[in-house]
Amino acid sequence: MTSGPSDPTGPSGPAPGGAPAATSGGAPAHGDDAFRAVCASGLPVSGSEASDTTILTHRALEAINHAALRIGQILAQSGAHTAVVRENVTAIARSMGADGVDLRVGYASLTLTLRHDRNSITRMTAVGPQGVNQRLEDSLRALVRRVLDGEDLTPVALLAEIDRIERETRRYPLWVTSLAVGAACAAFCVLLQGDLATVLAVLPVATAAQAIRAVLKRRHFNDYLSILLLAFTSCLGATLLASLFGSATPGTAMIGPTLLLVPGVPAINGLADVLEGRPTLGAARLTVVAMVIVFLAIGVWNAAFLLEADAFLGTWMAPVEQGAPAP
Repeated sequence: MTSGPSDPTGPSGPAPGGAPAATSGGAPAHGDDAFRAVCASGLPVSGSEASDTTILTHRALEAINHAALRIGQILAQSGAHTAVVRENVTAIARSMGADGVDLRVGYASLTLTLRHDRNSITRMTAVGPQGVNQRLEDSLRALVRRVLDGEDLTPVALLAEIDRIERETRRYPLWVTSLAVGAACAAFCVLLQGDLATVLAVLPVATAAQAIRAVLKRRHFNDYLSILLLAFTSCLGATLLASLFGSATPGTAMIGPTLLLVPGVPAINGLADVLEGRPTLGAARLTVVAMVIVFLAIGVWNAAFLLEADAFLGTWMAPVEQGAPAP
């Protein structure tokens, strides 16, 4: 979706001698030095176009738009809050010479319109699967701050730097993230007053579930089906293992490994979008959250049904119902 440059003649007609038309204040329409530098930054123009300020402005706006949208796209896919995406995209576009910036943030796309004098351009880009990558988000925000602090980067150089950051930002090894998630789920079992046998059962099951989840994600397996399968197998495995270890709180073992499937960041972002006046985007995020919870619940329910878990849950809840401390 694009909009080309507006009519260069304007209400007062073209400037004599082919010079840039004057604005209402009498200054040249393309007299901004910073923007001229962007226009001359190696953008693809033919010889006849090199002296046409309207074409140069349009090409410059397109290059700036591309770089700004790329930053917004990666931030959105890294789990950044909508306000962070909007702030950084707007800041980078304005710092490179755009007079006006209008950004629409959708769940699966970003649309950006940039203006300079009487020229404007609109571009849209898709937003891919959204996860959480705080390190990549922080690196991109640091890049934006560098540009705002005066680092001289053209749109082409900025895109190259974005690609470098995305390529070189380190990720923790799979075994580290899996073990950390497993430990977190086991810690939740402690908070839920699970006994030692429950904690020892949940730790390996949750660790394995996180590793399998990451592998399925890389193979582009359907997210909802993977949540259903992982909820079912992790509940089943942790409960059986806890019973084998002689746990008195197998109900806690059933709950523990499913905590890694709870969509915390999307839920927080969705609620924030609704509260901050973006109900359409917030509703989209919360719909995804609701679908995840539904498939998670289906997996847990099937595991409970298979295990005849009413007895397990009754054993777990009985001390609470009687007013006695849980084991």
